[in-house]
Amino acid sequence: MLLREHGIKVTTTRLLVLKALLDRHRPTSPQELLESIPDEGLDQVTVYRTLTTLVESKLAQPVSTTDGSRRFEVHVCEGCRVDHPHLQCRRCGELDCLEEGILPPPIIPTRLGGYLIDEAKLYLFGTCPACQTAEKSNRGASTSTR
Repeated sequence: MLLREHGIKVTTTRLLVLKALLDRHRPTSPQELLESIPDEGLDQVTVYRTLTTLVESKLAQPVSTTDGSRRFEVHVCEGCRVDHPHLQCRRCGELDCLEEGILPPPIIPTRLGGYLIDEAKLYLFGTCPACQTAEKSNRGASTSTR
């Protein structure tokens, strides 16, 4: 059991939040977690506390977004890379993982400019497929009304 392996006491809430994160397999906001487990009577404070516990035990990782919010992810399946890049849509904010390794892992120095480097993250920004489709539809609708 993952919780026990990371030294976390097993509770129903922790199991529900962990399962929701594993099922989504992408950076997920606390609100998305609440919406994905609606019938369990969880509130926002409980979900945040649970996420804090999962992060402190290194089972979950926080992921920052362009709007300053945080999402959370758990990558424990075989072949998953914890240090993978993220793709974020500039229009809708959708955030996805790029685990396929199409990019070579960057070589990050341990010291740079007097800093001791302990973490590096790569984010790629663009427009997600859904926003691209919506944009094409909007362009098509505006040209047909001329």
